Amino acid sequence: MKMNPKSQKGAITLIVLVTMLFLIAFLMSMYIRISNKAQTSAETTEEIAKKYNNIGEANDIYNSYFANSDVIPIYTVEQLKKIGSGEKIEVNGKIYTFTTNGYYTLMNDLDLGGYYDEENETWIGTQWEPLPLSDSNGTQYKFTGTLDGLGHEIKGLYINDEELNNQGLFGILTGTVKNLSIVESYINAKLYIGAIAGRNEGTVKNCINKAEMIGTGNIGGIVGRNYKIVEGCTNEADITGVKEYVGGIVGDNLILSTTNEVPKVINCKNKGQINGTVLLQTGGIIGTNNKGEIYRCYNKGTVLGAGRHCRIFYLR
Repeated sequence: MKMNPKSQKGAITLIVLVTMLFLIAFLMSMYIRISNKAQTSAETTEEIAKKYNNIGEANDIYNSYFANSDVIPIYTVEQLKKIGSGEKIEVNGKIYTFTTNGYYTLMNDLDLGGYYDEENETWIGTQWEPLPLSDSNGTQYKFTGTLDGLGHEIKGLYINDEELNNQGLFGILTGTVKNLSIVESYINAKLYIGAIAGRNEGTVKNCINKAEMIGTGNIGGIVGRNYKIVEGCTNEADITGVKEYVGGIVGDNLILSTTNEVPKVINCKNKGQINGTVLLQTGGIIGTNNKGEIYRCYNKGTVLGAGRHCRIFYLR
């Protein structure tokens, strides 16, 4: 039977229309997938965690989007110690170069080896050497990259030497540390002491400290001396300074003379007891502030000091 020309034309038009609809649907699906990938790439892991209501799911999402990128996973303490070393290291069957400016992610909680001996009521165990470490020739590795904790915890960070300066997870931080908690830990040193960094010349963001700290001075729950940015951090531990510059978040906030960049402490809070036992400058957020800026911070902890002290900072 010969088809009516009008019917034939209508059938062709219908086929073209259906094909175009399928093509449009396919292109829209691809666009949405690419857009979601780009959006997730731009999100912080904290935002991803909130979005998926579970840090485990956030890890899966994060890894799926960055599986083919240069992100370097950290599973062990030994891998953590290699940050910035430049060494090629096999992790789960894949070779990574632990570059100085790499983007590292902590894939699980880590135990650095220190612990409290309840029987003898003292801290013992493996003492931590702050990052970045040195090579066999004594040349210190540099780290200008990022360590993203992905919401994980590091415990057993134990340092007990009253003659040491620049003590913490990092001695001097020039890169970025974020989304990380320090718990069940203890630091007793001399000057420039913080759970994340003794001195910060980079960025510390969304970190929590629950490590007790004692020292001579320049002590903060997160950073001992801050030259750059500390944002969204919380201290829940007791901090004690024998002399000066003791703060719940930062010991002293100081302009770095080589850059004249204004240091900033933003959206931080303290819940621990801050003890400035002898001299001056004790604060719930910052012990002393030298031309730095403090935004939207508050203190809920007790502040004790023989000299000047500030119980509450809440600025701008």
